[in-house]
Amino acid sequence: MKKTLRVLLFILSAFSLLAFNYEKFQTKTISAWAPYWDAKNSSIILQNYFVDKIDEISPFFFIFDKDGNIINASRNPEEYKQIIEIARQLNIKIIPAITNDIFYSNADKKTKDPNIVKQILNDDTLRQKHIQQIMQIAEENDADGIDIDYENLFAQDKKIFSQFIKELAQALHSQNKALIVTVTQKTEDHQRNGAGAADWGEISQYADKIMIMCYNYSSKTSRPGPICPVFWLNNIIKFAKSQIPLDKIGIALGTYGYDWSNKETVTLNLKQAKYLIETSGVKLKWDKKSQSPYFIYYKNGVEHKAWFENEKSFAQKLKVIEKHKIRNIGIWHLGILDAAFLDSFQ
Repeated sequence: MKKTLRVLLFILSAFSLLAFNYEKFQTKTISAWAPYWDAKNSSIILQNYFVDKIDEISPFFFIFDKDGNIINASRNPEEYKQIIEIARQLNIKIIPAITNDIFYSNADKKTKDPNIVKQILNDDTLRQKHIQQIMQIAEENDADGIDIDYENLFAQDKKIFSQFIKELAQALHSQNKALIVTVTQKTEDHQRNGAGAADWGEISQYADKIMIMCYNYSSKTSRPGPICPVFWLNNIIKFAKSQIPLDKIGIALGTYGYDWSNKETVTLNLKQAKYLIETSGVKLKWDKKSQSPYFIYYKNGVEHKAWFENEKSFAQKLKVIEKHKIRNIGIWHLGILDAAFLDSFQ
């Protein structure tokens, strides 16, 4: 009888442990960027629609000046303070993002410049000064961590970028702050500029999370097509799992699209897409292969092809992420996040 009871208790305790682990594994961390050029909308959405669904917010405000110093790009400091205050009130973690845009003047900015990063990282003195500036931002904002989003880097800077991430992680961790590194997607290891400059396996040893930007499969400079087809997302995640510990993988999804024509290509959010469909009287189409919506309309005799993300395509991507047991999801970006997307997170 005692033996039977011991066996039964062992089975029950094992079942409880499995149930606990499964419950823990299913818990996701939802984060979103809030860029300085759309700060007002970000604050409204954060406070009114996304309050109970977001765990972390990355104010996307910090860039470089021409001398390589980190500055706040917002013209209105109060907008930044408002986002921080709302996040604190809602008990949302604050992870300021720093990106390699350069501010020369209000009319002159350069986006994602690899030269400024190369200059700073390859000089020991400048690199340590850069880390000190980052630490100052983390401390002044009482931040929970820092998000490094340095894009278009030269492949030849892969080693020094990894060294920088290692040194920054040590500094942040000494103050109990996290380091997130946002990287451009890739489906294989390569040595090309851009995505090839980030050694996922190496930097994941130091960073707390590697957030992979899974959007712009089709972009402003490409032919019309899906923003993030599910087959592409699946391949990105498969490669990521071969390089990065599962609990450190983050998948960033876009909530936008593009409207292509032979005159220009413009960014499109869900609200704008729905308006165009309604006013143009066209039917929404669905591409099965990519699991993406699109439509074609004419304006002043010019053909437009619009591909974008809606609640249905977004849900399909979350299924892929869930299948791979990824726990960290990022959203670009908060200011254009339509309430229709929120049901996907319930």
